[in-house]
Amino acid sequence: MTFFSSKRFEEGTFVKVIGVPENSIPQFQLSSVKVYPLSKGSSSFLKESQERLSHYASSRVGPAEGSLILGLGYGDDSQLPAQNRREFRVAGLTHLTAVSGANIAFIFVLFYRFLTYFRFVRSYSIFVASMATFFYAAVVGWEDSVLRAWVMGVLGAYTVLRGSMKYSLHLLSLSVIVLLVYAPELSVSVGFSLSVISSSALIVFAPILVNILSWHLPLWLSELLAIPLAASLWCAPLLVLLTQKITPYTVLANMFASICVLPLSVVGLLVLCCWLCRWFWVVDMLLQIGWFPAHVLVLIARGITSLPFSSLEVPSGMLSVIITLGAVMLLTFISFFVMLFKEKSSGTSVRK
Repeated sequence: MTFFSSKRFEEGTFVKVIGVPENSIPQFQLSSVKVYPLSKGSSSFLKESQERLSHYASSRVGPAEGSLILGLGYGDDSQLPAQNRREFRVAGLTHLTAVSGANIAFIFVLFYRFLTYFRFVRSYSIFVASMATFFYAAVVGWEDSVLRAWVMGVLGAYTVLRGSMKYSLHLLSLSVIVLLVYAPELSVSVGFSLSVISSSALIVFAPILVNILSWHLPLWLSELLAIPLAASLWCAPLLVLLTQKITPYTVLANMFASICVLPLSVVGLLVLCCWLCRWFWVVDMLLQIGWFPAHVLVLIARGITSLPFSSLEVPSGMLSVIITLGAVMLLTFISFFVMLFKEKSSGTSVRK
């Protein structure tokens, strides 16, 4: 493909080209073209180390399980077989192997709860959790997608922990404005739209789910379950608009997968750190530990895909989106009123 730009780029620079597609025989054209340089992301040494680790993990525990361990750790699912990729897409679990706001939120909650368990000061725990997610994003590489995932994930996780959305929507709006000023191309990015929606879900809907789930589950488990459930449910209308498909078992799949996400995320990060330190015997041990939850994820995706009506075609157009949006809003309002009724009947909030 050839294009012309008034901007000057160094040789070898990767760029993103955004424009309006126009079919013209015998060529394909873009009008209103804008060209943006892409950040280099990770250093060449780190990138090469990650590629070697990806091949090594696939040879030790299998391509599917190895890709899931590294994918949930830092977003490297390059060796994931096509069949498993399709099953994860139908089950609504593809977000697990990408660097998303949910990954950042999981890491934030993990570090925060670990420190508060040992009675560290709240402000210190928040600072350490934020630095942990910052280090995680730096290891992955500060690309635009990672930057917006980090901003949205930290903001959403902090809201879930506070149990209140006071000022959080203001911060979300400010974050969106800052990110769009920094990287204008995000305005036409589907990933950015999904990040904003999922962050809104973490701010508004996830605290409600945490309240409901904490009636029967420990608080830390309720928080880790509420994050993927709220995000996947609120993103459903946009996904219907993009794919013209409904995956009715997405929430169920994410609920089952939540028990595997936390250990795999920790193992994946430790595998990368030990690989960089050349502690190969520890890498082998961690890969063997991570194989079981990774295999469970494979079985979950395969089982969900094999269920009847796991992927339903819907008519293209706004009617399907409106119906899906109405169902999501109904579930949200029902959850809200259930929480209010329970708290009113008990006379006090169950959140701690």
